[in-house]
Amino acid sequence: MANYIAVRVDQENSGDVWWSFLRDRYPNFARSLEKNGVAVIEESLWKELAYKSPRFWDGPEYAPTPLIDCGSDGPQWEEVIVKRHQVFNRLR
Repeated sequence: MANYIAVRVDQENSGDVWWSFLRDRYPNFARSLEKNGVAVIEESLWKELAYKSPRFWDGPEYAPTPLIDCGSDGPQWEEVIVKRHQVFNRLR
């Protein structure tokens, strides 16, 4: 069974190179994040985005990544899931 996590866009990290990569490679996911600012994704997708995408970890100290991992339980998870969001178990 897959584990899911909530993510939200960190507005303080522009991550231009990363966003360009996301728009080119995963346009549906990029559009959803740009529209809603949040999503629920399979944990394996988080790992792919965080560790295989260019410049994901290159932001400033106060906003190191373009997405924030809000976990799979607790107040940050709840804050995301009550907003309009899409669920992604595949990015393509």
